[in-house]
Amino acid sequence: MKKLCIIAAAYPPNVKGGGEKSTQLLAKGLAELGNQVTVLTIDKRDHEFDDGAVRVKTMLSPNIYWNFKHKEPAYRKLIWHVKENINPKARETLIEQLRCIKPDAVITSTIENFGNAAWEACYALNIPVAHILRSYYTLCFKGTMFRQGKNCEQRCQSCKAATFGRVQSAARVNGLIGISDFILKLHEPYFTQAITQRIFNPVELEASVNERADDGQHIFAYLGRIEPEKGVEPLLEAFQTLPENYQLKIAGTGKDVYVSYLQEKYASERISFLGWVKPEAVYRSVNYVVVPSMWHEPFGRTVIEAYSHGVPVIASARGGLMELVEEGKTGQLFEPDDPDNFRQACLNAVQNRLSSREVSLSVQQYAKRFSVDAISAQYDAFIDAMLYEHARHDLIEAS
Repeated sequence: MKKLCIIAAAYPPNVKGGGEKSTQLLAKGLAELGNQVTVLTIDKRDHEFDDGAVRVKTMLSPNIYWNFKHKEPAYRKLIWHVKENINPKARETLIEQLRCIKPDAVITSTIENFGNAAWEACYALNIPVAHILRSYYTLCFKGTMFRQGKNCEQRCQSCKAATFGRVQSAARVNGLIGISDFILKLHEPYFTQAITQRIFNPVELEASVNERADDGQHIFAYLGRIEPEKGVEPLLEAFQTLPENYQLKIAGTGKDVYVSYLQEKYASERISFLGWVKPEAVYRSVNYVVVPSMWHEPFGRTVIEAYSHGVPVIASARGGLMELVEEGKTGQLFEPDDPDNFRQACLNAVQNRLSSREVSLSVQQYAKRFSVDAISAQYDAFIDAMLYEHARHDLIEAS
């Protein structure tokens, strides 16, 4: 049994995106393997609670505010970003917390609000630490490497200045886990002392039988936040060129002004805006799920969720999405900047009968690779390897 501490910027019931859910699934999965797991996270007050076999310990943000769903004036945002790179008080606070927890190893799932102090505290106590790359936050102050509608080919001067401390402290990290090869390869040059491995996110699998009748209609769906970088507008634009028996459902929410703009500009009987609905209801009523992201998604939870319900996926050839879709087998890839390429991907999906019962069963089987049990076992083995390397390094240093 190992004593593990997972450091995370937020943890359920505080949920803003997939990162919090992934952290929870990992914590519970590692506990199921017999490890003693403590999650150290941020909340509005200091308290402790049990989340199944996991102990959750919360603290106030060691930065000037907790950036979880916060809107702050520009000058406070600037101070917040500076303290993400230089925060001796946060380092000392984390040292105190880790001395109480006494973990064998630390996993930093998300470091916002802790900043580079999370890695510096582990280094000061000689506790091996593994970092999970869930975003581009080490290299980009926004965490997306996406600006003015385009993916950044290199780090801009603003990001270099706003992340200097995190980049410098990356050499303190002993293990680096990328939720895709794409994000891992981008960060490896900065984490010079870390052993590395790609380990996908765990996904709760809810197998179901698709209820779509074979009535000659081909129904596609988008699920997620309705934002420009998610590629919803290019999807709507391209969809207008498809045959009349192709329908599209948009499930999700966004800023009212932007959603209203899309509804008015792309008004059609073949396009439905559903607002927020339970994803399961959508998966069971469509032939295909579309993930049209313009930015380099590090992973793509929607892809695996769709697979678990037997639905193939048509996805952008961007970031980690390219590693989740097998062309002509589990779905199709397309270039989101090219409407004709998207149109052809949809036509190919129908022509290749990717909505058949055979394919549905195949993608459900494929989804099992991402089960909590399978992914947690990979993490457990990785932590063992990191602990071995850390102990070996200490012996070399001592000799």
